[in-house]
Amino acid sequence: MAQAPDLLTSLQDELERLGVDALIVPRADQYQGEEVLPCDERLAAVTGFTGSAGNLIVTADKAVLFVDGRYTTQAPQQIGARPIEVINSGEESLAAWISRQSDITRVGVDPWLVTLQQAEQLQATMNEAQSLIALDANPVDRLWNVRPSASKARLREHPLAFAGQTADEKKQRVLAAIPKNASLFIGATEQVSWLLNVRSDALDTTPVALSYAVLHADGTVDWIVHEASARSAASLKLEGVRVTRDAAKALGQIRGLLVLDPSATPWAIEQLLQAMPKPVACKRAASPVALMQARKNDAELAGMREAHEIDGAVMVEFLAWLDTQLPGFLDEYQAADTIDGMRRAKGAASLAFSTISASGPNAALPHYRANADSARPSEAGEIYLVDSGGHYAMGTTDITRVTLMGAPTDEQRRLYTLVLQGHLALMRVRFPEGTSGQALDILARVPLWQAGLDFDHGTGHGVGAVLSVHEGPQRIGKPVNGANMVALSQGMVVSIEPGYYRPGDLGIRIENLVAVQPQPLPGDERPMLGFENLTWCPYERALIDVGMLSDVERRQVDDYHAETLTKLRPRLSAPDRSWLELACRPL
Repeated sequence: MAQAPDLLTSLQDELERLGVDALIVPRADQYQGEEVLPCDERLAAVTGFTGSAGNLIVTADKAVLFVDGRYTTQAPQQIGARPIEVINSGEESLAAWISRQSDITRVGVDPWLVTLQQAEQLQATMNEAQSLIALDANPVDRLWNVRPSASKARLREHPLAFAGQTADEKKQRVLAAIPKNASLFIGATEQVSWLLNVRSDALDTTPVALSYAVLHADGTVDWIVHEASARSAASLKLEGVRVTRDAAKALGQIRGLLVLDPSATPWAIEQLLQAMPKPVACKRAASPVALMQARKNDAELAGMREAHEIDGAVMVEFLAWLDTQLPGFLDEYQAADTIDGMRRAKGAASLAFSTISASGPNAALPHYRANADSARPSEAGEIYLVDSGGHYAMGTTDITRVTLMGAPTDEQRRLYTLVLQGHLALMRVRFPEGTSGQALDILARVPLWQAGLDFDHGTGHGVGAVLSVHEGPQRIGKPVNGANMVALSQGMVVSIEPGYYRPGDLGIRIENLVAVQPQPLPGDERPMLGFENLTWCPYERALIDVGMLSDVERRQVDDYHAETLTKLRPRLSAPDRSWLELACRPL
């Protein structure tokens, strides 16, 4: 990460010229995605913090970084000696902190980097003397004198065999879900990519086309693409699609009502609309594309199943290889590089995210990333955690497993088994239609709670089909500001990944992906759903305390291992088949 020297100090010196008392530097780019281009890693450039979420506020004499529970250990380590305070956003939000500051009246932000909803929430929380100011230009970009350039991106059409519907069919479904003769502004780049059946290599691990779109009532689309993608987008020659880099020009084509989703529309878009010579009537509503995209069709689910069997073979090959490594000779970076290479050799077009490869105390950092300089060698008796996945032509995978370098302690087995029990409970649950992820979250936590333990991240996230590995609107987690309330419905793919983390010692997480499917039984009085397992890879048998498991749990593990063996055996070499047969033997 290229970092401008003294960038934080330069920003503090810049506030007076900007006419603000404070400046917000979000991790987000203009598309609000989890992965951003190197040239948009503004938060990392200023702070050194490389997590996927966070907000910095800078005043003339202080700087405060707000991160969630995943990063409260990582952030201070990466900030180092910089004079930046770290606050857990779960304990105090950025907005609440601002409202308490009597010396702050004008807060500046780049309006492309916050959504309309975020801007309004900030304004609503501020005290009466404070206001949010939309800056004309981003001061970080001006001061960041070693800012990387955006490389040219190549866009491609996503095959109909994997998409399951043509772009025209999708457009008509979307138009039927909004008022007649209205247009729809689509601000979420994964929704645009899904609608147009396009993918891109602009980002390393998220194959979305960086873009917005306006879908008009006649089915035509103004496709507002990132400058790095403009030439490639135009070369696709999609029917009924006009390519532009000018958002104002595209908005100027709107006739009649415009529907927009405030949670996925940059604040800057509203300002452009307000500046139009002729007013544009707007209706705020959740984008209908989000749920359509989340509910995978038969072709998408078939692709996800195929991708997971391919990926299961990768995981077995990797875990079998790990068993040949001796503690002290394997470092986290080498392990990540090995599994990444295995995945690419099996046909993954890219990783689904940067592999999390962590041993011992580093595994206690849920989103730790090893690099060649900082990676530590494994030590005997340590738990090693790998969270990884890939984008294959037909589907996306995400899996976490832990293994042991040496003999387990009773405490390691107890903790692993508690996490496994929560994982199994959620995997086998049946629930009525209309049930949200918030209602199910407790199932993954009860075993830990009974032992006085918990974990600070969500239990499950949605997963896109060759889009973003973290996809909304569905999610499984504790109630947080009204989140996790979207009903889980047929075709949605979610992860199930409870964990436990002891700082300075160990981290445990077990993750499978599942698809929501009807699960009726005789006697049901209402429609019932359940989870179809997609992920095939054995649990760590050496860490299971069988005496802690109920009969139901033991059968569940044995049945899962038997099916894993059946599905993966034909895809493996003889040595890896032998390893898998041993790993999947009945408890």
